[in-house]
Amino acid sequence: MSKPKNHLNQVILSGNLIKEVDLRFTPRGKAIAETCVASQKTWKDPEGNEHEETDLVNITFWGKRAEMAAAVLRKGGFVDVEGRLKFEKWNDKSGEKRSALKVEVIHVRYPTELNP
Repeated sequence: MSKPKNHLNQVILSGNLIKEVDLRFTPRGKAIAETCVASQKTWKDPEGNEHEETDLVNITFWGKRAEMAAAVLRKGGFVDVEGRLKFEKWNDKSGEKRSALKVEVIHVRYPTELNP
């Protein structure tokens, strides 16, 4: 039995931005925008106590999506994105190895689309 060449890597994430969108351009002129989404979950334990958990997820936009995100999204605002997980590795300025798991955005629903 042969294995599929492409495996599913899909993330759906919604929450509020905890910082402004940072828009930059690569040396070749391609736009890249980064920000962070806080996604909250609440639940009750068996004793009825309510708990809240917040996950902070870095998200990255490329190209026209990056420019649109920088123009429309603001800190504190709600966003709903679909994308893929991307594991990045690099060395920081002091030579230390660093890594991060991010969501590379493929589709975004802007606040105006969520609340017409």
